Amino acid sequence: MPMLRRALLCAPAVACLAITLLVTQLASMPASPAPVSKKTATDFNRQRLIETLDQTIAGDLAQRHALGMIAVAPVGSAPVQENFWTIAELPRPQICFVPGTTSDEVQSVMDQMPWFNENLSGPRFNQVSRWSVTATNGGTGNQGDPITLTYSFPPDGTTIPQLLADFPSRPNDFNAWMNGIYGSQVVWQPIYDDVFARWSELTGIDYTFEPNDDGVNLNQNPGILGVRGDVRIAGMLLDGNSGTLAYNNFPNDGDMVFDTADNFYNDTSGNSLGLRNVIAHEHGHGIGQAHVCPINGSKLMEPFINLGFDGPQHDDVRNAHGFYGDPFEPNNSVAQATALAPFNIPSARLIGQEPAPFFDDGSTISIDANGEVDVYELTINAQASLTLTLLPIGLDYEDTPQACGGLPGACCTGSFTDSSIQADLAIEVIDTDGSTVIASANNSPAGSTEVLNGIILDAAGTYYLRIFETGPVSQPQLYQVLVNAADLPFIPLSIETPNGTPDELMPGMTTDFDVVINVNDENIVPGTAELAFRYSGGAFQTTPLTANGGNSFTATLPPANCDDTPEFFIQVEGDQSGLLTLPATGGSNPFTAIVGAVLKPLDNNGESSVGFTPTGNATEGDWENDFPEGNNRGDPPVDFDGSGRCWLTETDPGDVNSDIDGGSVTLTSPVVDVSTLDNPIVSYARWFDNTAGAEPNQDVMVVEVSDNGGGSWTELETVGPGGAEAAGGWFFVSFEIAQFVTPTENFRIRWTASDADPGSIVEAGIDAISVSGTDCEDVVVMPPAAPNNVAATDNTLCNAIEITWDASAEATTYDVYRNDVDDAGSATLIASGLAGLSFSDTPTDSGFYFVAACNGNGCSNLSLSDSGSAGPAGDFNLDGLTDGRDIAGMVDALINTGDLCGDLDGNAATELADIADFVALLLGS
Repeated sequence: MPMLRRALLCAPAVACLAITLLVTQLASMPASPAPVSKKTATDFNRQRLIETLDQTIAGDLAQRHALGMIAVAPVGSAPVQENFWTIAELPRPQICFVPGTTSDEVQSVMDQMPWFNENLSGPRFNQVSRWSVTATNGGTGNQGDPITLTYSFPPDGTTIPQLLADFPSRPNDFNAWMNGIYGSQVVWQPIYDDVFARWSELTGIDYTFEPNDDGVNLNQNPGILGVRGDVRIAGMLLDGNSGTLAYNNFPNDGDMVFDTADNFYNDTSGNSLGLRNVIAHEHGHGIGQAHVCPINGSKLMEPFINLGFDGPQHDDVRNAHGFYGDPFEPNNSVAQATALAPFNIPSARLIGQEPAPFFDDGSTISIDANGEVDVYELTINAQASLTLTLLPIGLDYEDTPQACGGLPGACCTGSFTDSSIQADLAIEVIDTDGSTVIASANNSPAGSTEVLNGIILDAAGTYYLRIFETGPVSQPQLYQVLVNAADLPFIPLSIETPNGTPDELMPGMTTDFDVVINVNDENIVPGTAELAFRYSGGAFQTTPLTANGGNSFTATLPPANCDDTPEFFIQVEGDQSGLLTLPATGGSNPFTAIVGAVLKPLDNNGESSVGFTPTGNATEGDWENDFPEGNNRGDPPVDFDGSGRCWLTETDPGDVNSDIDGGSVTLTSPVVDVSTLDNPIVSYARWFDNTAGAEPNQDVMVVEVSDNGGGSWTELETVGPGGAEAAGGWFFVSFEIAQFVTPTENFRIRWTASDADPGSIVEAGIDAISVSGTDCEDVVVMPPAAPNNVAATDNTLCNAIEITWDASAEATTYDVYRNDVDDAGSATLIASGLAGLSFSDTPTDSGFYFVAACNGNGCSNLSLSDSGSAGPAGDFNLDGLTDGRDIAGMVDALINTGDLCGDLDGNAATELADIADFVALLLGS
């Protein structure tokens, strides 16, 4: 049994040597058989005990109890051999020695324990056996399943059986001893409750205090609800002061015995930290944990009781998770999901953070076996943007069994466990339906974080987080999940042109294109969705976008002339983010277009040699239309435009030295008619390299153009002999032809590359050759016709006349005229440049109205007239009179000063000064 002997040192540290113990009576037990690969040491220990008991004490149940065995046969069963084989787990006792204990003293104990050097586990935390039967659960299921343990305090006088010759059977005096230190059970029992509660909040074990204990012998009777606990806590004289502190059996016996004659426990400082760490350590054995090494003060289950920390540490928690899972088990499915406290938005939370006292690399949650899954309910109270960070928790540390290597008390080292890489973890977010995966992450190797960033949860509700392993797991992998539930990011207005913007405008015609304005999280300020344009520099003009419903709009560019240089952009103002333009640079770098049709009388992507003529006097390196070879001697590895072929200076798969030698080579284009093009441009991509060979950077490539079919040539550019563009690489260039020669019907271009003596390595290439320009003829636009159906209101508006008319073809604006008589010739212009089809004339009494339609080429004659009249001032109900029935209207007009029906003094506002005039009208009427 695990025993603690009080240290004789000044520091409160007690060394404990793990010993695989049976009892003195079994000292002559035969040697164990050689193990086979599929059996564990525990299997062989059990089998050896069975064989020995069969030979020596068959049928004597009392004798078996004296040997420290645990029978779980039902109460009242006959003490016969058959009942003994229902033992759930054999006790694996351990004993602890004071540092400095002599070899003779250790050996005297070893002589009673023939299996001392039996190694129960591998190089990690050390497990013996888990609880298989408890009073609450009955059978406890499989590894990783949670359990419930009850604990009780037997009455004083309960028999504690003899386990070693040094510790004869004695009556329990634990309760009187504790009362002597703390005064009463009301004071000391919470210390034990707190230790069990700490194990519970870190592991998958629940604890229940059993207030009853029937006082039957310790170490021999299983827990029974309402009768006694699974774990019974007692005490007696073991070896007096400065001796053994306590001992504890492994499952299915969790009983704990203290040395009640030891004054180690009189020190109650640190909230009785010494007592609490002894309880926690001994109960670690009681849930199946053996000692671990090295002794470096980092683990509760080391062979020293250490007061430098409080309770279970990283390795101890992993050990318990391996047997019983974490505190949230079982949560392996959506139906069993652990319900987290609801998240307000915004909020952040770390799932798995151990409660205080904190410890290094701590966590309360883990994946503890192959196929393990953890599912958590995530309830949010509003839309949210979710960011999840899955953090594997662990470190690389030594973790070795005690009592190894055949040496008494040996604490071996050299076996390391990296607890951060025991499982390659992945994470999923599942929708409120419990099945649809919204997002997942499995991008990082074991030991690295997985991150899901900016997952949009569209509505309040309960979602699910699923953590799982993607490979085999043999040891528990602790982890934590950082959940950050933030407000959805503010999304401002955005502008799109789903079909692009026009790059060619036909002269004299309007051009429409589609615009989409996404409102997102704000609203459009009314009247700000506009097309801004200019055609010949100067200030930008604006015109409203036409709303098509929803977020769809149409932008209309007005007619342009051939010599115009159109520039334009879209703009709109959001009620929160302000002005937005597309492109974002607005008028500083707007969209552009040309007026007229773009023509390309020559457009060669290098895939055809038709019309091109190679000539030259070089001995090698003539122009060829072929695929680049990339011989790494200055020649192109690929063509420029990706079509495959281009023009190259000789390609010869059998001769890497196929560059230009001994002269020059020329490539001449076909004749091209550019006489009808506006501003014709020649463009091409070129490659030139003269950086290798005997005399590098001495040669050039000359480009020339001709306006008479090649009768004479004018230099366009010379590449080389030095500079970056003469060291390989494709460069695309364009030139306005008219700046070099007259654009005629006999335009040609040629490229000449040379390798003059002394010879060097010269390579050249040409691709993407084009001659382009616009064909534009201005459209003569006549002034529009006068608009039809001009109409003016008659006595339907108070103090105003509304004039409307039909649109006139080709009109861009309208002018409105008025006359007191029906005579267009003497009419007066009262409004001009109107874009709409109506105008309100205020204030006035009556008149004849005419409208002219206008565009860039002038205005039409005046339209036919229509007379109109306004209701009398103060006539709010428009019955032709100002009387008492208009008083309510006058009151409303005073409140709403924009109502000009009450503007009786003609100052464009209805105010208190108008009351006297209104009263005068009433009296006059």
